[in-house]
Amino acid sequence: MQVLVVPLFGYSPAMISEFESQIKPDRIILCHTSSINDSAHLNAKALGYTLESSYPEVSEISVTPLACSEIPNSLGEAFSRMIRNDFEGQPNKENIAYHTLITQDSPLGYFFGLTMLSILSPISVFCHMSRTSLDISRTHPNDFSGDLDNRYSIEQVPLFDQFNEATEWFNNKPGSLRIFGLIIGWYDEDRTRYKERKWFGSSTVEDFASRMNKSEVGQSAISSQITNMRNMPEKIQLIKRNEEKKTEYRITPLGRSVGWIMGLTNQYPEIVGFEE
Repeated sequence: MQVLVVPLFGYSPAMISEFESQIKPDRIILCHTSSINDSAHLNAKALGYTLESSYPEVSEISVTPLACSEIPNSLGEAFSRMIRNDFEGQPNKENIAYHTLITQDSPLGYFFGLTMLSILSPISVFCHMSRTSLDISRTHPNDFSGDLDNRYSIEQVPLFDQFNEATEWFNNKPGSLRIFGLIIGWYDEDRTRYKERKWFGSSTVEDFASRMNKSEVGQSAISSQITNMRNMPEKIQLIKRNEEKKTEYRITPLGRSVGWIMGLTNQYPEIVGFEE
């Protein structure tokens, strides 16, 4: 069961449509920090009714007032308790995943709550962050976009349990780790590839390996290990396949973070400063 969780803050309601199309949830939970007697709760209920009309395929849309302050510890505890209580109330707890959408301006407590759940709980939680590239006062010129048709983006933010599972996955897979290191190296060779979300193929990695004097790494081995990584559990996907061109892949935010945590970004120091 896929559960979409949306803390209502700032422009987050405007992102529900795009997030729903990505997750295809069975249920939607809306929450806020106000109490059940506040006008904010009435507004949230009105939003819930609108969503029920817009997404009749979603079996349940609920609104939960957390009735807490926005102090990180207080909000984090209230938010994580809400997720735990919902989970415990489900008759079938297998394969339930909670996908939470936060914005770049959301109170930090929501992320605290997700972090606590990822460390201490068996509940499967995911964090997704929406950000805008149109705020001229808060966006670096290198990231600023004047494209009015692509105002917002949603990107998954890795949590601690995903780091642990991904690094443990590599423990008995030195071949996959070696190829993943080459993929990280290729992205670090020109770091704009991260920003532009560049795609790569097995021939791309083979060419990079050759330039790094790793010519013994053949394309068939690269393809085989890429397939292994593609078959990793969905929760710890390090690379994503291009559905329009299935021989191309790109690194996920989790993959980039895991590469940094495992020290793979320092594996090819001689390529620092490379320019295409």
